[in-house]
Amino acid sequence: MMPVMLAFVGLVLDGGFIYGETRRAQAAADAIALAAGTHMWYNTAASVDCTTETGSGTDTCGVLPYATALSYTAANNDTVTVTHPAETSGTYASAEYHGRGDYVKVRVRRTIPQFIIGIVPLHSIGAK
Repeated sequence: MMPVMLAFVGLVLDGGFIYGETRRAQAAADAIALAAGTHMWYNTAASVDCTTETGSGTDTCGVLPYATALSYTAANNDTVTVTHPAETSGTYASAEYHGRGDYVKVRVRRTIPQFIIGIVPLHSIGAK
């Protein structure tokens, strides 16, 4: 019974942590997209090609300082990718944004650690 209780506690604690980190990543992506849009507004030359990727040194959008301030850095194995114009194919492509140069796409990725659920011996849960 103890592994089952530990699994439920782990699900609640780790699930809450994952939810909080997901919301934090979404807020960071929104802030970075706003920064990229502002940069494009004031620098018309950047509106032609505005790309950013942590770890590659490419930052024509001028948003890596914002990502760093929000603690999304390559040193933390985080990935912040800004593409402009927004992609026209793939999972997150939309016909609504096709051919429009006034949109940017921001992707923020971070590996979230598992605290309790990672130590629960899940193979021992279940009836035999």
